[in-house]
Amino acid sequence: MALLAFTHNEPAFAAGDRHPGTNYLEVSLQPDTLARVAHAIAQARTQGADVVVFSNHWGANFVERPSPDFRRFAQRVIELGADVYYGHSAHICQGIEMHRGRPILYDTGDFIDDYAVDPVLRNDRSCLYKLLFDHGQLLRIELIPVKLRMAHVALARGEDFAAIADRMERRCAELGTTLEHHADRLIHEARPPQENR
Repeated sequence: MALLAFTHNEPAFAAGDRHPGTNYLEVSLQPDTLARVAHAIAQARTQGADVVVFSNHWGANFVERPSPDFRRFAQRVIELGADVYYGHSAHICQGIEMHRGRPILYDTGDFIDDYAVDPVLRNDRSCLYKLLFDHGQLLRIELIPVKLRMAHVALARGEDFAAIADRMERRCAELGTTLEHHADRLIHEARPPQENR
């Protein structure tokens, strides 16, 4: 497995030829940006990765849904060969889209943090994401609802679980992805790529 990590936030912090910094990548469909993405994915494959996860810290805080531009970019990254698009930055979970049989996790929310809780968006209600693969083929995605409290995390129960499950089912459905309840988690069973259009 290869993890390719980028950030779209704070271009001023980008690494340069003579100074350290972040691996900044513009969210853009410009040829030079897409060539950089394609090159990184190809390098990972050449080095033997059977699963390539494209991680991107992108977008503004407390945004509930991905913008059309972000959706197009993530879809293009999948088309260039990534197996998973793993987005994060909003501090709240956004939906999951299956594109060509591969998951786009637009924003995975928080897991452990020290942010104040937004009383409307409830960034203290999040998920642990578990993706199961077999020889490079996605089998399923499991979302385990969690409740966050000032640098602590616990399994969500009762009202918190119900609220997280409802929110994630709606946000995923908006993107054409179904989730099913199974005990303490939500599951999306993967289908062959030709079934995900």
